[in-house]
Amino acid sequence: MKHYTLYIMILLLLIVVGCDSTAKATDWHFGDALAARVKQIKSTDKIIYMSSGNQYIIEPSQSDRQLTVAQLQFMNKEASTLFMTVNRDTITLRDNDYVDYLPLNPFVNRKILSERQSVSEFSPFLWADGSEKAPIIELPTKCGNAENCEIVGWVVFETPKSITYNELIFNSADIIHMRFPVD
Repeated sequence: MKHYTLYIMILLLLIVVGCDSTAKATDWHFGDALAARVKQIKSTDKIIYMSSGNQYIIEPSQSDRQLTVAQLQFMNKEASTLFMTVNRDTITLRDNDYVDYLPLNPFVNRKILSERQSVSEFSPFLWADGSEKAPIIELPTKCGNAENCEIVGWVVFETPKSITYNELIFNSADIIHMRFPVD
């Protein structure tokens, strides 16, 4: 009888773990000189952040939409210096129906808040369009004594609330398809 109870408990644990509805991180994916992964991906109805002493909010443009926020990690594994842009031309979130979603510019797609609110966890943003506020990223191979310099930050997308993630595609300095695990 004790063996059956143990087997049933293990089976229930596997079922509970297998039914996790949150999106999973991706494994590392590799280009010629760049390694990348999605550390985590989350959905939210708003993002509040501070910049230059002001507080800003980013919200979806429609009530049936949400903000999908992907924390990305990039590592230079080969080149002496990689020059990267992160903008609407270089990054795409694709769902299981092969619909593509472009990122929002967090410095343009925002409103200033007059009353202070709690700041969201989604900082820093990963956005590099070559402007003065968001210059192109220069990612060397070595950072001091550390090998393989890396950068981590959040990219914001506006998506339907019922999205199922397929992959995140990065096309700057390298072309990398970061595929999400299949449930």
